[in-house]
Amino acid sequence: SAAGPIPAAIAGDDTNKTAVAVPPSEAASLYRLLSDRIHALRQKELDMSAIYSGENPLVIGLRKQIAEVERQKTELEGVYPGLVQTAATATPAASSHLLGLDLAYSDRVAQVAGLEARMRVLTNQLERATVEARAFDQVENSILKLQRQRDLEEARLKRLESSLEQATIDTALDSSKISNISIAQAPSPPVQDSSRRTNSAALAAGAGVLIGLLLALFLDLVLDQSVRRASELERRFRLPVFMTIPVFKAARLWGNGRQRLLWGGGASKQVGTATETVAPPSVSDSPEALRPFYEGLRDRLLLHFENVTRRPKVIALSGCTPGSGATTLAAGLAAALSETGDGNVLLVDLNLDQGAAHPFYRGKQLCGLADILEHEKRGAGLVQDNLFLASATGANGSGHHPVLSKKVVDLMPRLRASDYDYIIFDLPPISPTSVTFRLAGYMDLVLLVVESARTSKHKVRDAMALLGHAKAKVGAILNKQRKYVPEWVHHGS
Repeated sequence: SAAGPIPAAIAGDDTNKTAVAVPPSEAASLYRLLSDRIHALRQKELDMSAIYSGENPLVIGLRKQIAEVERQKTELEGVYPGLVQTAATATPAASSHLLGLDLAYSDRVAQVAGLEARMRVLTNQLERATVEARAFDQVENSILKLQRQRDLEEARLKRLESSLEQATIDTALDSSKISNISIAQAPSPPVQDSSRRTNSAALAAGAGVLIGLLLALFLDLVLDQSVRRASELERRFRLPVFMTIPVFKAARLWGNGRQRLLWGGGASKQVGTATETVAPPSVSDSPEALRPFYEGLRDRLLLHFENVTRRPKVIALSGCTPGSGATTLAAGLAAALSETGDGNVLLVDLNLDQGAAHPFYRGKQLCGLADILEHEKRGAGLVQDNLFLASATGANGSGHHPVLSKKVVDLMPRLRASDYDYIIFDLPPISPTSVTFRLAGYMDLVLLVVESARTSKHKVRDAMALLGHAKAKVGAILNKQRKYVPEWVHHGS
């Protein structure tokens, strides 16, 4: 409540006088009460904010109370402006008393709100319990009905069991019923049971097949240490396999008993008292069965040297053991490369292990390696279009390995500077004493010819060790691979 105005207080000197309305004591007490109440409500709002969210009804109601008390305080300040100054001089005891009253009031309000919320929760629980009780009553009726039906079915079953038992007794005691069952067929004569013998024979046969399979696996995986598949070269020795060539029968490969293609000598025949070397067939006489593999090997090499622009490319072919087919593949590869017409191809015969002191080709002596590098003398080594053939021994017949390797090494700069596009070296099998080990490091690529099922793994390992010491780039060709599964199995699968 507001009281009438009180005489104004005079502040300052006589010339500057300002009248200030002094509020009555009731208004000052009410103003302090409102201030303390606002302070208490704000403290309580701070405490509740740490527990509840801003959307909680208790927090919203508390904020409404704060707004209402602030409105009353503002109205009281508008009526009595001097309350702002008198509020600062309020006694702490009065403020504490009013604060205690306000806190008690706020606690009562909070309790009322909590009781109302609890009442709503209990009301909802009561409604849910009522709904569940009604549903239980409906289910109970169904359960009682089913129990009654079960009792009826049990009584009926007992009556049927009693009737069946009585009928069985009556039938058994009836004398008028005599059995009239007669034998329809006489038993067969006794025969010796051979099923045990058959089972024993089947077990023995199965055991034999199993032992045979185990023995074959033991021979293939343990005793037989030869290379059979290209995957063994790639996995065990990390060799890129350029070509896999299957084995061909002699009749299919050469027809009417023709000789095999052997560069660097060929066969020998007795003429009078001297031994004369018979020239091998030409590279153009290569059997048609092997021609696709020569062309495939050529295409693989062209792809391998696709990014190499310098000329010539020097390639060497050598085997791990004699008879692996490196000479045949060198001749076929040289012929296939010459058929492209891109440049001249030179085939160099360094295979001195054939026993030929003076190599001949079709009755004339082969051109020497030094002569084949001179344009005026290379005509003697022309075999066919773009294909030249040379022997490192030449006409002097020097076939000693250390002398030969030094001779070839001395000629390597001239070979590198020649106008040939490809130079194919036919090298003897790799061994610590062969010329192959000494010349492998000068080649752009060494193709190691491995004969399937004939070349042992330790031979390949020793050859790879020697080529590794020579720092040669090595690829592999798996030759004469045998198929142990019939063709019809492959076609059927």
